[in-house]
Amino acid sequence: MNRSDEPAQQISSTTDLERDGGLTRLDAFSDGVFAIAITLLVIEIHVPKVEHGLAAALAGQWPVYLAYVASFIIIGIWWANHHELFEHFVKSDHLLMLLNTLHLMSIAFLPFATAVIAEYATKGTQDALVSVLLYSGTLLFAAITYNLVWHYAVRAGLLRPGLAPEYVERRHLMGAASASVYVVAVAASFVNVWVSLAICFAIALYFAHPSRRSVH
Repeated sequence: MNRSDEPAQQISSTTDLERDGGLTRLDAFSDGVFAIAITLLVIEIHVPKVEHGLAAALAGQWPVYLAYVASFIIIGIWWANHHELFEHFVKSDHLLMLLNTLHLMSIAFLPFATAVIAEYATKGTQDALVSVLLYSGTLLFAAITYNLVWHYAVRAGLLRPGLAPEYVERRHLMGAASASVYVVAVAASFVNVWVSLAICFAIALYFAHPSRRSVH
């Protein structure tokens, strides 16, 4: 490549960046946060320090395994939904980046919330309640911030052309319903912590199906 090619390449890159509206960088940053969050889950699975009875020691860590699998699936589904959400955007702006960062903050917090329920969900009533409130509350915050990203994008005119108003309205309703069910999960913690966790997992599984995420 000679130097005469460089200005043309720079102009082309600038044009691509303007056309993309910053979405590529925003999407890549988001993918990185999801990848780190889902990887950090395994850190809480420790090798038992025993001289004998390794099988029993490993089996005794079942709450940690259960929390790991559940949260791995939940974060994976959140990532798939986030990816599908951004397919509706034609460009980004500063406030969308900030709102998206707020959503990613809740995702990045999930490994800690997972470690807490793995440690305390099977213990005393009060500790179990606090741990599940932390976990379900984190997912509720994720749902609220996810909806904020979508609603702002609609109001700011960041959606790609051709989306039917009926489709946009239905996504509004689906998002509100999702957040409402997480509120139910938080409330259910005071009745039965396992029911609350089951609701959280059921919501994720419901939105795992492509027909639930993309409601064209």
